[in-house]
Amino acid sequence: MKPSILKITKCITSVLFFIVPFVSFAQQLVKHGYSSPIVGDTIKYNVWLPKDYNSLEKYPSIFINSYGALSSNGMLAAAYINNFMNNLPKAILIEILSGDMPNMGYSYETGMVDSIGKKFINPLKTEIIPQIERDYHITKFRAFIGQSYSASYANYLFQHEPGLFNGYVLFTPEKLEENQPPFEMTEQLRKYYNSHPTLYYIAPAGNDIPRRIEYAKDIEKKLTRLDSNILVYISYS
Repeated sequence: MKPSILKITKCITSVLFFIVPFVSFAQQLVKHGYSSPIVGDTIKYNVWLPKDYNSLEKYPSIFINSYGALSSNGMLAAAYINNFMNNLPKAILIEILSGDMPNMGYSYETGMVDSIGKKFINPLKTEIIPQIERDYHITKFRAFIGQSYSASYANYLFQHEPGLFNGYVLFTPEKLEENQPPFEMTEQLRKYYNSHPTLYYIAPAGNDIPRRIEYAKDIEKKLTRLDSNILVYISYS
C-alpha cells in the first residue's frame, strides 16, 4: 500500500475525536442538491474542502452518511482532518445529508439492506461519486467512515459492493446476537480483496459492551485469513 494511503489512514482514524466543540476551522463548504431520477427525490450532500484548497491538486475523498455522531458534524470531521493533522494529507469530506437511517435501510438481524437501501446505493455509485470526481480533483483513495448503525451499514457495502470504497473506518459496529448480523467472506470476495488493496479499520470503544468487542474480533479473524491486500486495524481505545 502506498505511503500516501498509509498517511491518510492515520488521519481518518483520528476523527474519533472530531466532536470536540472547536469553533474556528476555515473550512470551505459547498452545498449540493439535485433531483435523482433513481430515487425520485432530491438528494442533498455537503462537500467540505480543506483550508487553502487548490483545484489543481488532488485530494483523498472521505464519505460519511448523516447518522449518529456523524450527523451534521461533517464540518467538524473535515476540520479535524485538515486543520489539526498538518503532517498528513488534507482530504475532501463528503457529508451525505440524505444518507440517513431510512435511506440506508440496513437490518442488524440480516446484515442486508431493504429495497429502499438498495435503491439509494445506486445514486451513490452512478450520480454522487461521479459528480465528486467530475467537480473536484480526487485521488483513487476513497474511504467511508461510519459509526454504530452506519458502521454496520458499511460492512454491508464492504461485503456486497466491493470496490465502491477502498477504505473503511468503522466505529462501534453493532452485533445483536451471535450470528446477527452475519459477516462472511465468500470465495468471490476473497478473490476480489486478494487482488485489490483495501484498508479496513474497526474500533469498538475500550470499555464497550462485550458483544461489540467480540464482533470486531470475529471480523478481524476472518479478514486476516486472506492472502491479503487488506490492511486490517483493530483498536479498543
